[in-house]
Amino acid sequence: AVIVFLRRERYRRQAAAAMIALTALELWFSMPKIRDGFYYLDPYRETPPYVSFLKQRLKNEGVSRTFSLGEVFRGHLGELYDIQKAQNNSSVKSNRYFLFLPETILREYPLTGYWPADRLSEVPQKFFDAFNIRYLISEEPLDPKLGFQLVYDNDLKIYENNQALPKAYVTFQKQTAASPEEARTVFYGTLFDPHTGVVLEDKNAVSFPPAMRAEAMRARNRFCNGTSS
Repeated sequence: AVIVFLRRERYRRQAAAAMIALTALELWFSMPKIRDGFYYLDPYRETPPYVSFLKQRLKNEGVSRTFSLGEVFRGHLGELYDIQKAQNNSSVKSNRYFLFLPETILREYPLTGYWPADRLSEVPQKFFDAFNIRYLISEEPLDPKLGFQLVYDNDLKIYENNQALPKAYVTFQKQTAASPEEARTVFYGTLFDPHTGVVLEDKNAVSFPPAMRAEAMRARNRFCNGTSS
C-alpha cells in the first residue's frame, strides 16, 4: 500500500514517512537479541555484567565452555570477549561436530546448536560433561531436578555444571569403535560413562603381524643403543 501511495504526488511525502517509520519499527522488533531484553544492543560500548562474571570465573578456574539456552550470548560474542562457546553461527563446521551433537539438537538446530531452556531435559547430561560445558546461560530459570547450580542471577541467569570434565583427563577404561558413527552410538549408549572411560576409534586399525612387530622392536632397540647392522 505504501508503494502505491508513493506513486501519487499528493501522498508521496506521507508515504515516505510511513515507510521509514514501518522499517524502523520492524528492525526494532526483529533485531536479534545480544542477551536478554535489549539492554546491550552494542557490545562494543559496554561489557554486560554477566560477561564480566564469566571472565572472572574462567580466569580463576581455567578454560571451559558455555552453552546458550535461547536467544542469549549469540553470534560472535564469545570471540569478542574471549569466552569459549559450545555453539556458534558459523556455516562451516566439521563432520565430527555434527556427528557428536545430541540427536535432539542435530534434528532441529544443527547449525547453531542453540536450544530452548524449557527443553533442556531432552539433552543428555553426558554431552555437557564430555564437551567441557561448565556454564549454561539462560533468561529462564532451569528445573532444579536437572542438577545445575545457579551461580549468577542478575541481568540474566548462569548455571554451573559441576560434573563438566576438563578438556584432558585420565581414565583406565576404554571402548573401541570401528568408525565415527559407531563411536557416536557407543558414546550415547546407556552403558558408556565419559567420567570413567573413553571411546577409541581403533577397532579396525592397521596392525602389523607378529614377525613385523618383533623386527620393529629390534630396530628400535638398536637405535636406542646406538648400534646398527
